[in-house]
Amino acid sequence: PGYQGDANLSKMPKDLRTLWREYQFGLDGNKPAKDFTPQERGHVKCIYCRRKVFWDAVQMLIAKGFTWETAVDRILTVYGSRHSVSKILHELRKDRLAKIDRLS
Repeated sequence: PGYQGDANLSKMPKDLRTLWREYQFGLDGNKPAKDFTPQERGHVKCIYCRRKVFWDAVQMLIAKGFTWETAVDRILTVYGSRHSVSKILHELRKDRLAKIDRLS
């Protein structure tokens, strides 16, 4: 609330830690993704929806007692630290749709 930055998402985040920082704090002067209004989410709907599965996974792990750093490490361990951000997001989404929980 009251944040003055633009509601934009980065084009190609280099890693999952950057993706989490984008959600929590914003990148390059942009508003944190967690604070986007429904209208702002709509302007970047495709990108936002692809990344939301990761943001939800980190939040779920934090609720179970992980720090955000250990939550990201857990996701990398399960989904493969050598995979690209896009590949990990794709696998997370596939598991969500199939109702498979590999992170617990």
